[in-house]
Amino acid sequence: RPRRMGKSTLCSMLEELFTHGTSRFAGTKIYDLWPDNDRTYPVISLSFNEIAGEDLSKFEQSLKSALINTFSDSGFPEVESFDRNEVLTGFLGRFTKIAKKHKLVFLIDEWDSPLSNNLDKEDDFKVAKGVLKDFYSWLRGVPNLRFVLVTGIMRYRETSLFSGQDIQDLSMDPDFADLLGYTQDDIKHSFAKYIPLACEQLHITKDELFEQLMLHYDGFCFDENASVKVYCPYAINKFFSLVKSPTRVPYFGHYWMNSANANSALLSYLRGHTLEDAELTQICQQRFTLSYQEITEANYFGTVKFKQLLVQAGYFSIKSIAVDELDADSADVHDVPDQRNFNCGITNKDVEDAFVPVLTKYLLGFDEQKISELDKANARAQHFLLKGDMEQTCMQLNLGLCKIGYSILHDAKEVLYAFFLDQALRSKKIETDREDENNLGRSDFVAKTKDHIYVFELKRLSKATSTKDDQHSMLDVAEQQMISRGYGSNHMGKGKPVTGVALVICDKYRQICAWRTIAPAASGGLKRTEGFIEPLNIGTQQQVQPRGSVQSLQQLWGQGQQIPQGAQVPQGSLLQSVAQAQQLLQLQQALQLLQGAQILPVQQESQAAQVQQLLQLLQALQLLQGTQIVPMQQANQGALVQQTTQGAPVQQATQGAHAQQATQGAHAQQATQGAPVQQEPQAVQAQQLTQLLQGLQLLQQGAQIVPVQQVPQGAQVQPQSESAVTPQEPQKNNQ
Repeated sequence: RPRRMGKSTLCSMLEELFTHGTSRFAGTKIYDLWPDNDRTYPVISLSFNEIAGEDLSKFEQSLKSALINTFSDSGFPEVESFDRNEVLTGFLGRFTKIAKKHKLVFLIDEWDSPLSNNLDKEDDFKVAKGVLKDFYSWLRGVPNLRFVLVTGIMRYRETSLFSGQDIQDLSMDPDFADLLGYTQDDIKHSFAKYIPLACEQLHITKDELFEQLMLHYDGFCFDENASVKVYCPYAINKFFSLVKSPTRVPYFGHYWMNSANANSALLSYLRGHTLEDAELTQICQQRFTLSYQEITEANYFGTVKFKQLLVQAGYFSIKSIAVDELDADSADVHDVPDQRNFNCGITNKDVEDAFVPVLTKYLLGFDEQKISELDKANARAQHFLLKGDMEQTCMQLNLGLCKIGYSILHDAKEVLYAFFLDQALRSKKIETDREDENNLGRSDFVAKTKDHIYVFELKRLSKATSTKDDQHSMLDVAEQQMISRGYGSNHMGKGKPVTGVALVICDKYRQICAWRTIAPAASGGLKRTEGFIEPLNIGTQQQVQPRGSVQSLQQLWGQGQQIPQGAQVPQGSLLQSVAQAQQLLQLQQALQLLQGAQILPVQQESQAAQVQQLLQLLQALQLLQGTQIVPMQQANQGALVQQTTQGAPVQQATQGAHAQQATQGAHAQQATQGAPVQQEPQAVQAQQLTQLLQGLQLLQQGAQIVPVQQVPQGAQVQPQSESAVTPQEPQKNNQ
């Protein structure tokens, strides 16, 4: 059985029964069923998970010490005098003399731990295998045994455990399929008083509770008939322990995978093996077929198949008996269990959410820096999807794809790309489902946010055809498939709009090259939005620069020396033409805002001059990203300035108080010749900073800032000269 399924608890229970009888089991079924209630036995209990340790060179000595301790605890103190330096076979023979005089019970837990934890270290594996071979060869020859139980996760040959006819393997026996793990009836009976409390605390019905419990923790199957499914007992116990807590609210956490290093064997295997393309594709599809022999057979070092490990270790489980269409009409084709094939899939959501990051580590070559960078790119992709910005979502997904190794993507199928993209978008705020089925077909994956559902269909474009016309044609194919097969129909009627998303993967660059969203139009029919994305390279890197990630002002003007108010900026610096230190302060405040820092207070002196200078500066900065400052009609009191793009949120502290950002469309009044400036300083400055933020990215491209005249305090602002930047025609401005 996998870890945390109750193997150690079973051994503990049997030790108590064999050692003391049923005195502590009053009120349970075993109290009347236990056959040896009138007799007890010495119990020799060993856990190889504790014996193995980190240093396998000490494994033999650790086993000798463990044997001496457990025999001594069971009433045989004479073993304390046994020579631990004696050859292992001779050392073990001394215990045989005790066994001849007493009926012994042996309980061996986690027998394979020294092997399964060293699948990437052949030398350590061989050391452990040699010790275990001698031990189990001795155990099989011990006379007068009352009972022996051996538990573990994996099976390995050349250990003397799986050879011979006197070993009864219960692992797939239907009569023992629910010996470990909880059935749904077990939960309803044993947790009856906790179930209503859980429903009350989570504000859900009983049916909804069991739906979530089943989704997260059910699905383990150890039945050759593929009929009995059980819940992970450890996960269920952890969940209901939170229900009992007076200070915590229960939640559906990753209890199994996060406990007891459940993925150690998986990581050990992946570090030492390279998955075949077909095997990797099947695993990413989260379904494959194994024969009865493949599930139950013992293996040599280096011959363990990854799919076998996944099933034996519990990451994947038996879902059903595979039926060959050619044999479907044969009534007895599946009557012989050892001739059956089984459809296997990922066990449950608890496993899936923790298994996928382990697989991702393998795909990134266990490079921690790449893993960290991928997490950041994925977080940005999730951010933009939540905002409904599909273009930026795709760009960030491309950034993630570029971190996958060449050997993984050199001939990747759509299913592999779908796996990567599905996992990239999965988060606490975005629920994703791979190969989402309805009654007509199966989309590649679905992403569900709090208020929207996106249904994704992927298409690959071969290296020979990568023009925009080809990309557009492939978008049409994906759209037609989504429409004709009704993708997303199974999610309709839930109060969330459903949007189809077609993505085209270009084999030449192994990135998303085109995207299209399909949604209902307000006037009827379909509304389509699409875009084409240049492949990431040195020349196109700007498209994935994190928004708001700009250089500090210190870096921009080079020397890092503070410039006092009123001083001129040295010629030759990037900001060579900015004349007034007050402007630099305002620019610095804008940069700090983008980096998450609080805006510093600004002086309210020369407010009229600041507005005029900011207007001219903004006109120079507007050359990028479509930001425009559109002059309104001139009036006696001045010109109205209107922001036409959505500004970034701004809060400005002024004389100790925070000034809220002026709402979009608020107007800053500019004085005409000879007229005094009439304004609300806090709102105007906040509005100008909002507009300034939209142009900051220009600084990263080395553009110059238009010179402005320094306006002394109290001077009236003059209208712009004819040589000032013309906002209506920014493309003609050579600066």
